Amino acid sequence: MVYDLNLSRMTAGQGKAGNVVIQTQNFISRNSGVIGTTALSQGQGGNITINTSNTFELDSSFIGTGTLTDAESGNINLIVRQSNHY
Repeated sequence: MVYDLNLSRMTAGQGKAGNVVIQTQNFISRNSGVIGTTALSQGQGGNITINTSNTFELDSSFIGTGTLTDAESGNINLIVRQSNHY
């Protein structure tokens, strides 16, 4: 699985932003790819989980979760066998 696009979940109200779960053999994100969850108001940011059985590679890309208030952001869970970061 090669990503060079944006994948996001967001909430603008009190609810929690949705979770992002990716399970694949090889995860490669390039060319400013973004995976994120954001809460714009009082809701919590969603969790991001990436589970790879082989390679996890980030090349000029971003994985993040956050909020624009004092609400809790989500967690980032990486379950990988081999990791490459550029």
